[in-house]
Amino acid sequence: MTTMGIAIDILGWLGALVLVAAYSLISYGSVDGRSPIYQTLNVIGSILLIVNTAWHRAWPSSVVNLVWVGIAIGALSRGLAVSSAGGGSSARRLSSRGQQTTRDCEQDFNKDTRATP
Repeated sequence: MTTMGIAIDILGWLGALVLVAAYSLISYGSVDGRSPIYQTLNVIGSILLIVNTAWHRAWPSSVVNLVWVGIAIGALSRGLAVSSAGGGSSARRLSSRGQQTTRDCEQDFNKDTRATP
């Protein structure tokens, strides 16, 4: 294997590690699915995997990661647009289906438990 091939494989492993880290953060509730950190990790990890899979001519994986990057960039730009419009600072946020987010439910629960004697 050439030096370039080794470097490409290292990039691929780093990309996989970044995507697994993002998935673990979301799975354990450490970050919200629309958070900039989660989406940025998706962009970085997928770009690294695109480099690796394109090098190895694994085109289906390259396309999936390209779509993954597009979704993450779209989510990032939508989040920035919502924040600049003032929607990012509201005390009660709703999911895309109109449901209260977990963080807001926890805040409401904490208010209720402090109010009871």
